[in-house]
Amino acid sequence: SGAPSPLPLFSQVLKLGHKMSKKALIQEAAKDFVSFVNKGPSPFHVVQECRVRLEAAGFQELKEKDRWNIKPNGRYFVINNFSTIVAFAVGGKYKPGNGYSIVGAHTDSPCFRVKPRSCRTSVGYIGVGVEPYGGGIWHTWFDRDLKLAGRVILKQEGGLVHRLVHIEEPILNIPNLCIHLDRDMHYKFAPNKETHMIPVLATTLQQQLEEAAEEAPQDSPACNHHPLLISLLTKQLGCSPADIMDFELCLADTQPARIGGALEEFIFAPRIDNLMNCYTGLQGMIKSMDSLEGDSNVRVLALFDNEEVGSKSVQGADSSTLEFYLKRCSWCRLECCFRRVHSEVDCAQC
Repeated sequence: SGAPSPLPLFSQVLKLGHKMSKKALIQEAAKDFVSFVNKGPSPFHVVQECRVRLEAAGFQELKEKDRWNIKPNGRYFVINNFSTIVAFAVGGKYKPGNGYSIVGAHTDSPCFRVKPRSCRTSVGYIGVGVEPYGGGIWHTWFDRDLKLAGRVILKQEGGLVHRLVHIEEPILNIPNLCIHLDRDMHYKFAPNKETHMIPVLATTLQQQLEEAAEEAPQDSPACNHHPLLISLLTKQLGCSPADIMDFELCLADTQPARIGGALEEFIFAPRIDNLMNCYTGLQGMIKSMDSLEGDSNVRVLALFDNEEVGSKSVQGADSSTLEFYLKRCSWCRLECCFRRVHSEVDCAQC
């Protein structure tokens, strides 16, 4: 007579199973986000990862120089400067004059970037001249194992090409001064970002003991950087120093993003501002394609570069890039919802 009823017990089992499955789904999404962060050490890598995911979801890449043939139920994306990407999906019930559903975020994050002239040598150490980019918490960059990631512009037959580079080894470090040489460090820590935060690449002594790195020609842009740094790039890219015309390189922590905490409820990661919004916007766009046919709007995902420094660049959110893309998107062999496009954009270019 005192035995428990099987119904409440069965209900508790169902609730426990639901809770466990829900946590598993959250964990799966968190792990995918962590993977996204680890694949995006620079804005260029973030855009490349977005491109891979969009193409896997059936999106077609468009080029600014080509004629666009936009159709209802179509999925498209455009890349600007290899660091900004705008994806859009046209609803199946879209008509000219209808609206846009837009989600925006930015691909760049605060970091140190290699200067155009980075060669630094002092008291037996080879350094790399860097400059702060964006609003970083700069004191957290001391005593970390740092890597380099970004893009390199190479000269090849037929013109210039863009290549991604990601040196994952801890090749750089911004060392702190030992405590007995700076007793006031605990009370006032205000490093000069130009003189106190030069990452160390190597020592001149070890460089002399090693095989000399290939020198760049005197008239080459690579001459603005130490041959040791250039050799790291050429080794990964399989080119010569003379082939390097320019590069944009970001410093990043070698410690990868991870899920942590005793109950695995935290995400320990760099660049969460703003890769979290990039990821959720991208996933939202891709996961919503099942309902595209019944939508009367154009769904837009705009991930811009240079938000950290004012968004005033050609690939920034404060440029006319998005407006231009939306105008071209709206002109699909139909009456244009932006009347002034007739006077600003040649129909043959749309």
